[in-house]
Amino acid sequence: MSNLDKLLIELHSKRTGSLDNVQRVEKTEDLKIKKVAFDVYKIYKDQYEGLWTLEKEADGSEFLVRASNPQYNYTKEGEWSVANDYDHSSVTVNYKGIPICSFACNDFGVDSGNIDILKKTILEKVSSDNEFVSKVLSEQNPNKVTALLTTFPEFKK
Repeated sequence: MSNLDKLLIELHSKRTGSLDNVQRVEKTEDLKIKKVAFDVYKIYKDQYEGLWTLEKEADGSEFLVRASNPQYNYTKEGEWSVANDYDHSSVTVNYKGIPICSFACNDFGVDSGNIDILKKTILEKVSSDNEFVSKVLSEQNPNKVTALLTTFPEFKK
């Protein structure tokens, strides 16, 4: 077990008294985090370099929940990566570790057994075709597009 996993279990145990959900950590002042987008964070020294989303409870307490899982199957080229979900029904395209968009496999007529072909095809397109990237960005929520263009000025080209 990694040091990060041990630390997360220890933090979770101290705050909740149970080990039932090590994928969720209370956000505290002593937890070193970096905000990367809206309610998306990275925890300092996370060996998986995963993303965490912020959840707010009714009582005002805040928790970071692992948004990415180290068991996902990633295909990577340069700054781009494509990850599939557990049931192989969709893929998420990431740039520098930030989710850009998701595609449902059935929209492409791809079954779960051929998801690796879909991932490689999408990865080749985003890595080499700026027009394709622009089209994908144009289909996103306007607020998301603004945030992505601010974070990644290279998308403006």
